[in-house]
Amino acid sequence: MICETITVFLLHKAVDIDLAYKLKSGEFKCQCSRITCNTILFSPRLKDSWNVSRAEFGKSLKINSGHRCQLHNEEVGGVEDSQHTKGEAIDISHKELESNDRSFLRMILEKNFDVVLEYPTFFHCHNN
Repeated sequence: MICETITVFLLHKAVDIDLAYKLKSGEFKCQCSRITCNTILFSPRLKDSWNVSRAEFGKSLKINSGHRCQLHNEEVGGVEDSQHTKGEAIDISHKELESNDRSFLRMILEKNFDVVLEYPTFFHCHNN
């Protein structure tokens, strides 16, 4: 039997600390407003993949969705065992980008994440 250990950071949602240059923990928080939703989950690998991707792209980018509590995940139609609920996925907005910038961003994301799915207004990215 092989056991795999996954490291995930757990922070209080009210905390917004610097994780890296121009990267705050609040970027990964659940977008719901429930009082009971008070944590932020994200893996070091997700943080690093995002930070490197943003630096390589060289322009401002917005995370639409990072960590999601189970209830918020259900509300937005996320899959039952979503990587978002485990702190392993982000959705990155591309709706404001020109076509060539969107293609360049996709190339960068595919280099830094295991999975990149393109939707009409965002890229979903996660690591396995």
